[in-house]
Amino acid sequence: MKEHILSTCEKTFVLDAIAENKRLDGRNVFDYRDLQIRFGKDFGCCEVSMGTTRVLGQVSCEIQQPKATRPNEGLLHINVGLSPMGAPHFETGRQSTTSLQLNRLLEKCIKDSRCVDLESLCIVAEEKVWCVRLDLNILNHEGNLIDCASVAALAALSHFRRPDVELTGDELIIYEAAVKEPIPLGIRHYPVCVSFAIFNKGKNIVVDPTEMEERVAEAELTLGVNGYKELCGVHLSGSTQSGPAIVRQCANKAINRATKVVGMIKEALAKDAELRGTNSERGFVECVRQGTLTSHGVPKIRLPIKHKLPLPSIEPEEIVESEEEEVSDDEIQILGSGMAELKNSTVKAAQEIELVETKQEVHDIDDDVEIVSEQLNSRRTTPGRRTKVQ
Repeated sequence: MKEHILSTCEKTFVLDAIAENKRLDGRNVFDYRDLQIRFGKDFGCCEVSMGTTRVLGQVSCEIQQPKATRPNEGLLHINVGLSPMGAPHFETGRQSTTSLQLNRLLEKCIKDSRCVDLESLCIVAEEKVWCVRLDLNILNHEGNLIDCASVAALAALSHFRRPDVELTGDELIIYEAAVKEPIPLGIRHYPVCVSFAIFNKGKNIVVDPTEMEERVAEAELTLGVNGYKELCGVHLSGSTQSGPAIVRQCANKAINRATKVVGMIKEALAKDAELRGTNSERGFVECVRQGTLTSHGVPKIRLPIKHKLPLPSIEPEEIVESEEEEVSDDEIQILGSGMAELKNSTVKAAQEIELVETKQEVHDIDDDVEIVSEQLNSRRTTPGRRTKVQ
């Protein structure tokens, strides 16, 4: 499925709104969307949502031979997967420009900046090292994938634990988590990607752009900054009339954003460790909301509505006096573009109907049991019937 084309009216409307320092989602030009970090039950599983943009990160490891050029270092592979789940125009199993760009930016920001201590992954020099694989799956694409993917990558790598190993002679023993505590990866720093969209020949700058703003923007500047205010990567796509002043302005904004995001990652890791220490509910439990039509909870816009349900159609001779049922306190929860959820008394009514039907089935079974019991008793008390005992 091809990506839909923006009309000239849509582009003009977005550009005029940006020129007036206004955005379609109600944010200011330097406001970011809400960032949420959730960890799965297993180590190395992390889901990050930035507004309605969602990325799922999973880290795994295996033992391989090292590279001949770096025999004392482990391996780190980053793979970004795009599927129709994230956007209708994404294709499964095909390298696109977006996936290649995401892979290169993440490798430049995380791998080339020596974020992970690869020397600690060495088991036997020139023979056996740990190969760490980071898989990022785009669950929903609503703009600014690189920022959301970088946070998911850093959180998943920090949350991952590799098995402990022991080398006795030529025998390598890999211990399970129940025998020996797994070992975390050595994370030296947290390089976070911060993206800016540039409009109107460099006159207007927008942080955390949405999908429509990315498609209308003249250029997009991505800066990789860690918590120590060090620049780890720079990428500029598109063409615009920019100068040193714009880069300095974006760098100052990126430093403040990176410091805040690193603090949020460490806070989420500490909270998850506390929950695991107390054996409390953890994982994606907060995402699931029972009694609704969907499973993932996201920031919602609630619109109260009131309506009346029409009476069912009946025959003229069966007409009786009745009043229409009035239903209130209904909610329409908008989950994103093309997705919505209606949460009202329908779900509760369906549960009550199912409960009534279950009780009726149990009552029918009890009646059948009573009838059978009466028949057996009548046979036992029937005169003239004898039982021969051998």
